[in-house]
Amino acid sequence: MARLRRQPDDVTQVLPYDEVVAALLEAGADPAARDRLGRTALDLARHHGRADVVALLERAVPPPPG
Repeated sequence: MARLRRQPDDVTQVLPYDEVVAALLEAGADPAARDRLGRTALDLARHHGRADVVALLERAVPPPPG
């Protein structure tokens, strides 16, 4: 069986990332979920300069209370 020998960052460069995120959100993914370091998908999208994904997530994440 062949193994994928690319690094995760390499793989994300060839994926239609905005389409993947849109499909995950449509399937019920929680846009406010946090990783073990407390970062949300929106935090990571901003950090990596993914304006397309930031726009999707900003529409999906409920505003903070108050």
